[in-house]
Amino acid sequence: MHTTYARINNVIASLSSCMMVLLAAIALSSVLFTADPKGELDVSPMQIFSGNTRRYVSKKQDVAFLNFNVTADLTPLFNWNTKQLFLYVQAEYVNAQGVKNEVVVWDKIVRTKEEANLALSGRNKYLFRNLGTSFKNVEPAHFSLKYNAMPYVGLLTYGEAARTVEPIPFPEKRSEVA
Repeated sequence: MHTTYARINNVIASLSSCMMVLLAAIALSSVLFTADPKGELDVSPMQIFSGNTRRYVSKKQDVAFLNFNVTADLTPLFNWNTKQLFLYVQAEYVNAQGVKNEVVVWDKIVRTKEEANLALSGRNKYLFRNLGTSFKNVEPAHFSLKYNAMPYVGLLTYGEAARTVEPIPFPEKRSEVA
């Protein structure tokens, strides 16, 4: 007959196979689930200041500051397999050399469905600066509220919940910051 170890091995192998089939079904069902969250993003005109940064201590570099308002209903993104959402406001612009840049200026983690109804005002959390030293001759920037839905099991899904209607121009620099 079979030993005790062989019987335990058979039971564990059967259970792990059933568990893998169940997890695959959950991942597949959440891929078939589609949600289209809607929101609104308003960005006030930016302010440009020139100052020293950590990277180039002896060189002045332009830094942009902005304020924004976000209203969005992201509750359709939450289902049986959603662990959390990673939200971020992204600026997209083309610099003077013609290179497209995408910069994250703000982010937030939403862990529950109750927190997914957003109505907030904020300002950029991270420094918004061009790779060059200034924003001179840079095309206006488009801003968007994007999300990354993180599931318990399966693939990450990305999307866009809101976008500015008109591009926001970069103004002339205002003053210098020490």
